[in-house]
Amino acid sequence: MTPSPTERKTRGRKSSNRRKRPRGSPQARAAARLAAVQALYQMDIAETPIADALAQYLSGPIPLDDAGKRLGDIDPDFFADLLRGVEGHRAELDAMIQGALSPEWPFERLEALHRALLRAALYELWRRADVPARVAMNEYVDLAHAFYAGPEPAMINALLETLAKRLREAEFDGGAG
Repeated sequence: MTPSPTERKTRGRKSSNRRKRPRGSPQARAAARLAAVQALYQMDIAETPIADALAQYLSGPIPLDDAGKRLGDIDPDFFADLLRGVEGHRAELDAMIQGALSPEWPFERLEALHRALLRAALYELWRRADVPARVAMNEYVDLAHAFYAGPEPAMINALLETLAKRLREAEFDGGAG
C-alpha cells in the first residue's frame, strides 16, 4: 500500500499532538486579512492597543466569512505583519489614500471599515512585494463585498487600482502581473 503524502512527510518523525498553524497558504492568508481588517477596525473605533488586538486574534476564535463559516486558521506571521505594518506606517498610508481621493471626498469622510480595508490593502501593495498587486487588490475587494452590498466595493476597487498602479507600475505595464 502506498503511503499518503502526509504519511511520507511524517515518516521517521516523532508525532506531535500539537496542531500546527498553516503559514503562507492562500486560505491562511485570506483568514489573516479578514482578521487584520477586523482588528484594525476595532483598533480605530475602540482604540484597542495593538498588543491586545494581536493577542485577541492570535489566541481567540477563528474569523468567520460573510456566511458565518469558519475560515480556518490564520497565518499568524502574516496577520502580525499586517497589523504592525499598518500601525507603524499609518500616517504614510493615510496620506497615500488621501492622495487618491477626489477633493470633494476627504479622508475623514471615509468610514472606519473603509479605512481598515484600504490601510491593510495599501500596506500589502506598498511593503509586501511577495504578494502580487492583483492578488492583494482582489482579496480586499472580496472582503469589501463580504461587508457591503452597495457601491462601496466598487469604490474600494477604484482606489486600490489607482494606488496599485502608482506603487507597482511595472506589474500593470503591458498586462504583466
